Amino acid sequence: MGTASVREDSSPNEHGKAVQLESKKDVNGSAKILRPHGPVHRFSNVPEKEMYPEQPLEANYTPITEPSIGTFDEDSPWAKKTILCLDGGGVRGYSSLLILRALMKEIQTLERSEDPNAISSAYSPLVNLPLENSLDSTSNDNKPNPGYLPCHYFDYIAGTSTGGLIAILLGRLRMSVDKAIEEYEMLSAKVFEAPPSRLKRSWTKYNSIARREYLREHFESMRPMRPSYFEKSHQFKSDPFRCRTIVCSIKSTKNKDFQTPFLFRSYDHIKNAVSPNIILERNPSDSHAFEIWQVARATSAAPSYFGSINLFDDRYYDAAEDINNPSLEVINEISLISGGSHDAIDVLLSIGGGNAHGNMPKTKFGGGGLLQEMTTISAVVHDRVTSESKAHFFAYHRLDVEEGLQDVGLIEWKPKSSGARTIKRIKDATDRYLRRADVRSQFLQCAEALVRKRTQRAQTMRWECFAIGTRYKCPEKDCPSPNERYQNRNSLMDHLRMQHDHAPLDAEHFEEMQTLLDKGRTCSD
Repeated sequence: MGTASVREDSSPNEHGKAVQLESKKDVNGSAKILRPHGPVHRFSNVPEKEMYPEQPLEANYTPITEPSIGTFDEDSPWAKKTILCLDGGGVRGYSSLLILRALMKEIQTLERSEDPNAISSAYSPLVNLPLENSLDSTSNDNKPNPGYLPCHYFDYIAGTSTGGLIAILLGRLRMSVDKAIEEYEMLSAKVFEAPPSRLKRSWTKYNSIARREYLREHFESMRPMRPSYFEKSHQFKSDPFRCRTIVCSIKSTKNKDFQTPFLFRSYDHIKNAVSPNIILERNPSDSHAFEIWQVARATSAAPSYFGSINLFDDRYYDAAEDINNPSLEVINEISLISGGSHDAIDVLLSIGGGNAHGNMPKTKFGGGGLLQEMTTISAVVHDRVTSESKAHFFAYHRLDVEEGLQDVGLIEWKPKSSGARTIKRIKDATDRYLRRADVRSQFLQCAEALVRKRTQRAQTMRWECFAIGTRYKCPEKDCPSPNERYQNRNSLMDHLRMQHDHAPLDAEHFEEMQTLLDKGRTCSD
């Protein structure tokens, strides 16, 4: 039947601002859709029909028997993924965090210039999201607001070796970059700094036992920010509807007769039975019961630090000699998850560990050992990803300090008490790199794309779940399914209407329904 647009009375939204609620009614007066009506954000290119999300999380949810007045198909802003990949690099990996800090500062500037209400990266114009101290609005001119988190801009954060450690901090633990820098400095002082003499290194094997125990205790003591209600804070597996983490390692049988790359995933990856790239499908399965510290230990199990680790009858090693740049592995992983499609990526940001050819130390005999291998592998992967990005039309950005670090060793931390000299050398080289015009241009393009994507997504109801892990449960005391969780407000609204005969979310009942929906919000209980 035909439809006619009808403008209802003005009602306040959740920020106390008046909005026009526009519904469409068929010719017999039955309401079909309800949405806020007003100006569109400059970055808001989401079609109106895609503003609200799809299905609830739980498989046992019984769909309603008629369409919701507030639920729309919303594939567009979520269909293509954003990826952050972090190379290994030993202590030089500190430069990748400095690059990220500068990026988040640029993102903060863009966010606040577009919408002063966006005081954190969790912000949404649709719902008031509860914030914690780590998402406050305090900032200064030198550091990005701690409320702007990489996990809100990337669907996947992946890393190898020390890049894997950073991926855990930013992805699984959902830290701000500044917090990750603090943690990385503490880890560097205990894990990277080598004993002063060859004789002592020989006797103590770099004091491997003490170092690995420190690594374990350190990661065991950290807890993820805003865990989803079903997450176990010590386990690597996390909410699959939030930022996902991939950490690369090498798995070996105990007698080392077989070795293969292994991906630690914070989510389940079911074997793809139809993909043409099946030979490259790394260890498809559920995400096992690995603890966060075990994954950190496995990805950093390099001879320079400490030996391999035995987990579930297999041994795991650092993967820097094989897949130091994890970008191709992640491209392949997302292609498999997408049913073999190579068009599921929107933006890929790859950050090197300061191991570009210009940073190779000068040696008398021309050899570079592990550093040479890491540099060569990363360069080859960069060339391959560049070709992939052109063939499949996704934005690819590679940022890596290209010179000035040749005198900084992979395990240098001087002086041992603070690392101040090592940190200064890395900061100076990184600052010079970021001031280059070509780097600055690429930097701005990446920041703008990420802000545009987040802004579009924040205008869908799925955002609340992605940003802070919110689920909803029925607030009615007599509900026959009190423990059932719903992925978003619209799914709960459908339940309230169909199971409890509540009024629709029209202008007359707007405040009443919003209050009831807020009562159903749950994050980590």
